[in-house]
Amino acid sequence: MNSLFLSRIATLRWLAALIAVSYHVRFLLFANYGHVAHKGILTRLFYFVTSLGHESFIAYMVLSGLLLGGLPLSRWRRGADPRPDLWRNGRKAYLLLVPALAAGGLLDVAGGALFAGSGVYAALPQSAPTHLTPFVLFGNLLLLQDIVVPGFGSNAMLFLLAYEAWAYVVLATAFSFGPSGLRRGCAVAALLAAALVLVAPRYLGYLAAWLLGLAVAAWAPRWRGRVPGWAGAALLFAVLLASRVAGARLASLQPAYVSLLRLLLDLMVAAGLAVFLATLYGSRGRRARPGTAARLRRALAGLGLPLYATQFPFMAFAVALANAWLGLPLAAQPSAGGLLAFALVIGAIYLFALLAARASAVLAAMLPSRAAARWSRQWSNAYASLGRLSRRP
Repeated sequence: MNSLFLSRIATLRWLAALIAVSYHVRFLLFANYGHVAHKGILTRLFYFVTSLGHESFIAYMVLSGLLLGGLPLSRWRRGADPRPDLWRNGRKAYLLLVPALAAGGLLDVAGGALFAGSGVYAALPQSAPTHLTPFVLFGNLLLLQDIVVPGFGSNAMLFLLAYEAWAYVVLATAFSFGPSGLRRGCAVAALLAAALVLVAPRYLGYLAAWLLGLAVAAWAPRWRGRVPGWAGAALLFAVLLASRVAGARLASLQPAYVSLLRLLLDLMVAAGLAVFLATLYGSRGRRARPGTAARLRRALAGLGLPLYATQFPFMAFAVALANAWLGLPLAAQPSAGGLLAFALVIGAIYLFALLAARASAVLAAMLPSRAAARWSRQWSNAYASLGRLSRRP
């Protein structure tokens, strides 16, 4: 992947994360669109962009499949052992997950005790005490959010981390038997994916989105020049618009059809984004321009995972605090003062995500390298038991 393409991917990553944060903050600070009194062009545009929260989750999975899965794919195809990549990425995820769970739990307990009457925590049913139990915490540590257990406390967005991790494990399992055992590895990976979907049917759309991102990494070079960039951008806009228009009408359907239509809409968005990414891959240019803008873009893109892992508990606490102490209104009509508060809350969320990323880096530095290497070998030996199956007669 050339530097220009990776630079564009970095831009899409931080845009998707920003839309997700904006979606959640707008849900608390502003009235639902149906209750807005004055719907001018700018108001309509604001609500449309900030309503793309679910689509941004799908975009996160597509981009994750492209980068997390696509970068090691060529090495794994040549017979490289996937275990070192699994260990490195798993270690990185846990170094963020553990402080995110701890900080989120503390913020939920403090916020529920101090600001129970603010209305913020009443609007977030996932922050109920039943989601702050040791069992739920243990399930979150095993990356079973939204598969077996709910997110810990109000940290509902941790399900993306779990979905991403299991998609990566499914892919690595396919290559864990070596080049000669690829068919067997794919069969085991398919069984694992089927088991996950059976337990959590919603996972199917997210896994498909991740695999579409992987497909871009695998086959985008063959698309070079076949689809013009403007066509990819037009297709992406069309599927986003269709997803929002159709998604807004899901509540009026019978429950039996909601899940199916949501799956179809997710697949449509993921496919549209995959085509757009393929056109970006095939566009002219090889190198991104260095400079302050490029460094800022990479830094914002790097905050994507910390943002998804920490935004909900901190957002709830910060908005509840501002509501109780500063009189910040909830579910208010859009106004200049409300938009200023909206921007300040988003900025505070980004600062907290930056602190979480720094805490993760500190934990990584504190972990003894020898102990990390020993744990890596032990974990790799346990994972290698799958590979031994391929050598049995």
